[in-house]
Amino acid sequence: MDGPRARGAGLRLRALAALLLAGVAPAPSSLYDRPGVTHNDQCLATADGRPAVLRALDGEQLQTLFGALTDPLEARETCSSAPGIRFEGIEAVAAGGVPMYYTWPLEDGLQGPGFIAADELAGAPVLVAADGAGNGRPAPPAPGEPAYAITPQDISKEQGYGGPASGRWYTYSVYGRPVGGAEFALMTWSWIDVAGGGIARATVAQGELFRPAAVAPITLASIARQGQVQNGTVTARYGYVEAGGERLYGWMVTSHTFDGRCYDHMAYAGGGEPLAGTLCPEGLLGDVLADGSSLTGPL
Repeated sequence: MDGPRARGAGLRLRALAALLLAGVAPAPSSLYDRPGVTHNDQCLATADGRPAVLRALDGEQLQTLFGALTDPLEARETCSSAPGIRFEGIEAVAAGGVPMYYTWPLEDGLQGPGFIAADELAGAPVLVAADGAGNGRPAPPAPGEPAYAITPQDISKEQGYGGPASGRWYTYSVYGRPVGGAEFALMTWSWIDVAGGGIARATVAQGELFRPAAVAPITLASIARQGQVQNGTVTARYGYVEAGGERLYGWMVTSHTFDGRCYDHMAYAGGGEPLAGTLCPEGLLGDVLADGSSLTGPL
């Protein structure tokens, strides 16, 4: 085995070795990356019939380079019987004491991903925690508990992957900036290598701190079309973001490579030493951030 895939495997081994030297054996990713997450999709109207404010995990309105986001009511798919907003229906989180529910945007419509506050809705979704398939559980912290600030980056739509269960072809682009110019990123229940993987759990605003857990990262290849050669890689780590005094755990993209360059989706923000296999080696950097390690070669 040679090329980016082999070098990526070598970097992952060195990242795991760094954890072992720190006296912490990383947990296998499979313990926190379980198959079977499902959308408990349902449609709700807003209390006043107007578009609802889309929010990040901290409760603030989601922002893009082009302005703030709201979700309009639409009448199709799950909401075909009456205009509404489609919700995921797995859990509620609180911001400032106000419960919020996560949306699941209608396909090719005007809705976006994010939380909507309960007081903006005409009712509450029925929540089925079991649809999270046991994902999102707390995990031991990485050595020294380093923190990384969210710095969203575009991922090319040419970076794709095949769904392990559906057989459909998907793009990694939504795990970079979920919508054009997004100043936020997605945290998912599980990663895209398992059935039901990649379903979002939260929208996390730019600048918020992500703290990786002592869990092995996942680096996977990207391909433009099935049967074509690899054009890059995407690395995700398991960890948490604090919200309302609670820790919300999930998977987030930390860096990706494309056509020989590497792009960071986070910036090291202090705490313990930076984790190898998280951000870009300086020699491949395609943006202004790096993990500062001496490692070379693609992720």
